[in-house]
This record gives sequence, C-alpha cells and structure tokens, in this order.
Amino acid sequence: MLVYEIIPGKLYQRGKFAKLDYKLEALAELGVDIVVALAGKPDPDMAGLFAYYYVPMGDSRSGLEKNAGGLLSLAAILAQHIREGHVALVHCNAGRNRSGLLNALIARYYFGTSGKDALDLVREIRPNAIATQAFEDFLKDLPTCYATCNVHWDWKG
Repeated sequence: MLVYEIIPGKLYQRGKFAKLDYKLEALAELGVDIVVALAGKPDPDMAGLFAYYYVPMGDSRSGLEKNAGGLLSLAAILAQHIREGHVALVHCNAGRNRSGLLNALIARYYFGTSGKDALDLVREIRPNAIATQAFEDFLKDLPTCYATCNVHWDWKG
C-alpha cells in the first residue's frame, strides 16, 4: 500500500499495515514519531514506540457527527506538534476517507487555509480521497483558519 506525503517530511497518509516488521520499518524510514489510527482496533505494537492516538470512527455521516469536535481539536494539536518538528502518519483501513479527512483538517491548521483548500490539497496528493459526501461537505463548510483558528466548530451538516 502506498504512503502519501501530505505535508513534505511532516505528515503522511496510508491504509492499515498488515505486518509488524514492515510497519515499524516503514515508520522508521519516514521518521514518524506520531501515529494516528482512525479505524480497526487499538494497535498494541504502537504502545511505547510512538505517540499514539486511537480514534475509532465510522466512515459515514454519523461517524463524523460523533467525532467532529474531537477531530478539530486533534487536528489543531497535531498541526502544532508538526510545527514543533514531529512527524505524523494518519491511517484508517484504506487510507482514503477518514485519514484524508483528518489530514485535511491538520493541513487547514498548519497552512492557515480554508477547509475547501485543504480538501483540494489532500485530493491532489491522494486521488479519490475523502469520497464520503458528508466529509467533503464538512470540509467545504469550514472557514479559513488563521493563526488563532477556533477549534470549536458547531457543524450542523
């Protein structure tokens, strides 16, 4: 499975890993020190090796509605970590919808751009990303994020 470089040398996107040896080798090669999993079960292999965020989320409107506020907060935190020199990899099952959504949110905070521009950035790098219509609508509704961007967005979808 391919790894997509969303922010060069800082933020990556992919689907789930199949084998532990390959996973650890791939993450070390990229310099990753933060891993975010948005699907599946918690990964005990990550414990103690990386800063690990596990946010199980459905690939649907209801999954977004349950997690929108938390995703915005997590994206702001991860953008700050990346600014401080950390390297993050976000994955879900296929490395397309959920990981694309969170990476677009991170890019929005990191670059200080709109949700629409962040959506376009992720899709330029990861074709067919963010295919869930609710995820696309959510991103398009987000205003431009400036240096002091509000992480609390009350999305009514």
